[in-house]
Amino acid sequence: QAEVDPQTTDPGLRHDLMNALANLPLHERTAVTLCCQNGLSHDEAARVLDIPLGTVKTNVLRGREKLKKMLAAWAT
Repeated sequence: QAEVDPQTTDPGLRHDLMNALANLPLHERTAVTLCCQNGLSHDEAARVLDIPLGTVKTNVLRGREKLKKMLAAWAT
């Protein structure tokens, strides 16, 4: 499956990515931002957020799946 690079320089994609992130629930947006955009490991994000590791993994997984659906048009 195609991935959207969070560091993209395409202004249209960047705009759509930021809008898609804004539409995620806060707990998913925070986990995705820390792990996928800021490069923290799941363990590091769990410590920063003071939540269980499994919760971080679930939030990242669900957030990424939602982002993939929202940004599917860019993957074609």
